[in-house]
Amino acid sequence: MKPALKTFDVVTCAECIASGSVWCDAGSLCVAGAFPAEFLKLAPGDALLCSSASAWTSTCPTVPAGRDPLYDANKWAFDLINVESVWASGVTGNGILINIIDSGPDHTHPDFSSKFDSAASCNGGVDSATDLSHGTTTAAIALAAANDHCSRGIAYGATLAKCPLNAPVAKKWDHALDKIMISSNSWGIDPCEKLANTRRKMEARGLRACPFAARTGSPCSAAACSSTDWSSAPAKSCTTVISNYCQRTANYEADTECASWTHLWMRCEFSHLHPSHIRALKKGIDTGRSGKGVVYIFASGNENDDGENVNHEQYLHSRFTVTVGATDKLGRHAYYSTPGASLFISAPGGDTVDHANNWVVANQGGGCGKHGQGTSYACPVVSGVVALMLEVRPELTYRDVHGVLASTATKTDPTESG
Repeated sequence: MKPALKTFDVVTCAECIASGSVWCDAGSLCVAGAFPAEFLKLAPGDALLCSSASAWTSTCPTVPAGRDPLYDANKWAFDLINVESVWASGVTGNGILINIIDSGPDHTHPDFSSKFDSAASCNGGVDSATDLSHGTTTAAIALAAANDHCSRGIAYGATLAKCPLNAPVAKKWDHALDKIMISSNSWGIDPCEKLANTRRKMEARGLRACPFAARTGSPCSAAACSSTDWSSAPAKSCTTVISNYCQRTANYEADTECASWTHLWMRCEFSHLHPSHIRALKKGIDTGRSGKGVVYIFASGNENDDGENVNHEQYLHSRFTVTVGATDKLGRHAYYSTPGASLFISAPGGDTVDHANNWVVANQGGGCGKHGQGTSYACPVVSGVVALMLEVRPELTYRDVHGVLASTATKTDPTESG
């Protein structure tokens, strides 16, 4: 049962309290009811963030002057990367140009209109896509202005350039190399496909007992798997149960047990980047930022529950790119975030299974909205962080940036054995 949470119109403490409800700042939650009765209805992650009576308030703290109206809705992400202390020192990404390669963004939104560089954008910023919402969200997370609209981006002083997804590779990555400093890419080419026939023959594993844990929805307790000989290929009805269980489970412990079964519903093929794409990236690395190199940042993808791996994906295992996974509001691996050896770093991306509210930023066409989860949203967080770094130390090469990110990162969940 879900909590009686207020709608998007109530995502700030002041609005929540004015409606006669109680507010949990850590989870950006407004609950119409008394603690602890409503606490029992919270999503698992929110229950951890708002686990005590002291986490809920009916009196809001004084909001500092000049804060964006929805600043508090995204404070969970600001806290996870410790960015507020950087802003307080006067570092905001000023003078840094970030190229958002996406559908959109809507550069006419008040959060971008004063900072859009059309000359540095592909086709002057004209995008043939009819839906610009994805790019608007990613741009807002990276660099939305600090003003009286929505919430601010990680590098709210940075400048915006954009390039549509359907632009040629040469346009995407080596356009305006005299100006573009960071290339933010919340997209990818899927190297895997779902199998139409899930009853592919399995290798004999010598299993006699069901290999899945005895938890809710486990194949071990499913009628379709009751007579399964686990040392051979399960019947189609049982493989369907396994597939459904592994692809929808939110149990982090299930990642390992499901990893051996993804071949039942997925097939992945490893592939290298085309030489022309490598040349385009290398040109940006060799000549961008006066030879210091454009910093190319990519989202890892949202296919963990499908058993995918970033090691298969062309752009994500290149030494020229930074591959970014996603965490939830507690800093843990988000259930959907695609893993792999070439994953470089993770950042706040949100998690709608564990949390009712995640990112709240600019909407396409104006206004603000809730924007859920994704490594697409973690990627621009890192783009914003790099912009802050380059404002302070513009002499850093792209490899220096990689080194700083690696040396200052912390484990997403140090108490998790996996």
